Amino acid sequence: MLNYFAVKIMVPPIPKRGRSNNNEDMISELSDCIIIHILSYLDAKIAVQTCLLSKRWENLWKKIPSLTLDSTQFSTSYKLSTFLSRFSDLRDDSIALRTLDFKLVTRSNEDCQSILSSMPSFQTLTSLKLAVNIRPWDSLKAFFPDYLKFPSLVNLELTNLMFRDRENVGYVEPFSVFKKLNSLILRGCATKNNAKILISSLTLINLTIDNNLPGFSYIELSAPRLSSITLTGTPVAILCERSLAFVKELNFDTNTSPVRRTLLNLLQQFPNIESLTVSACALKVLQLFNIFTFFFNFSTFLTPYCLGCLP
Repeated sequence: MLNYFAVKIMVPPIPKRGRSNNNEDMISELSDCIIIHILSYLDAKIAVQTCLLSKRWENLWKKIPSLTLDSTQFSTSYKLSTFLSRFSDLRDDSIALRTLDFKLVTRSNEDCQSILSSMPSFQTLTSLKLAVNIRPWDSLKAFFPDYLKFPSLVNLELTNLMFRDRENVGYVEPFSVFKKLNSLILRGCATKNNAKILISSLTLINLTIDNNLPGFSYIELSAPRLSSITLTGTPVAILCERSLAFVKELNFDTNTSPVRRTLLNLLQQFPNIESLTVSACALKVLQLFNIFTFFFNFSTFLTPYCLGCLP
C-alpha cells in the first residue's frame, strides 16, 4: 500500500502596495501642455466634456489648437450650431486655432449653410478638412460656402461639395482667395450645371482630384508652382494656359475610358515629369501606343497600382 504524505508548504504573502500607490493620480501630474495635446486628438464635444472632470482642466479646452468635429455627436443641427458659436466665442484668442477636421451630416443644404456660417470666425486656420453628407440622399452635394476666406490657409481638403457659378460667367474660381494654399484635395466634388472649374493659385504645390462620381468634366489650371498631381476615378480633361514646367510627379489611377486621350494630353502639358505612377489599365494604353518614346525624363519607372482591372 502506498503511503501518501500531505506536505504543507508555507508561501510567504506578497506584500501589498500602499494605499497611496493604488490611488495615485498619474494624469494630474501631467503638465497643461500635454493635456492640451491629448485633448486635440479627441472630438471637440468629448474634449470639452472631459475638461469638466477637473477644476484644473475646466478652461484647457479653450487652448486647443486643433479641432476635430463630428456632427453625429449632436442630436440636432441647432445644438451643433450653438456649440460652434459658443466654442468660437469662449476659446482663448491668444492661442490660434490652426486645424479643423469637420465631418458634417445634415438633412438639407439649408441646414448645412446655417451650420457652416459659424466657421468664418476661425480666421487663423492653416489646415481645413471639410466633408459633408446630406442624408438620406448621399448623392446630393452641399454648396461650397464661398464666404469662407481663411487668409492663412495652407492645406485644404474638401469632400462631396458643389461649386456654384454665382455670377453666370461660365466658370467657378473658388480657391483664388486662399493666398497661401500649398495643398488642395478634392474628393467627390462637382460644379453646378457642369460649369468649368478654374484652379488658380500662385502658391499651390500639390493637387489631388478624386473624380469618382464623376463631378468635373474639365478643369483649367493656373498654378505656376504646381509640382505634384494625383488624379483618380473618371478621367477629367485638364486645360492649362501654358505647360506646367514645374510638375515633376503625376499619379494617374483610372479604370474607365477614355484613358489614352486624357493621359496623353496630361503628359503633353507636363513635359518635365520625372515620376509617373499609373493604374494597370493606363499602363496598357501607354505600352499599346508606345507613348513611352515621347517622354524621356522619367527617373521613376511607371508602376501599376490598380490591380482590379487586370485579367
